[in-house]
Amino acid sequence: MKTLKILLRKSKVTILVSVFVILSAFLISNAATASTNGTSSTPRLLIDYDICLQCGLCAEEAPNCFYMGAGGFPFVKAGWYDYYPEWFYAMVDCPVGAISYTNY
Repeated sequence: MKTLKILLRKSKVTILVSVFVILSAFLISNAATASTNGTSSTPRLLIDYDICLQCGLCAEEAPNCFYMGAGGFPFVKAGWYDYYPEWFYAMVDCPVGAISYTNY
């Protein structure tokens, strides 16, 4: 019985150490990925097409950031982030609030 208790204690310690090692490796790999990207998140402009009126105000206010597609819906252009005041004002001035900014 005493031997069984010692084995159980050792196995609990082994499991805890294993979990710690796996968790540490996961955290280190995520930290390495974040440091190689320069940031751990990506800024994005999102357009909610369910509420978009297709009015084209965003493309008029921020032509470097948005363009109107063939179906009449706006799309975000590549490199939009470099034109900070434009996309911000277009987002704020959207009549239905269909444009949102996220950082993930």
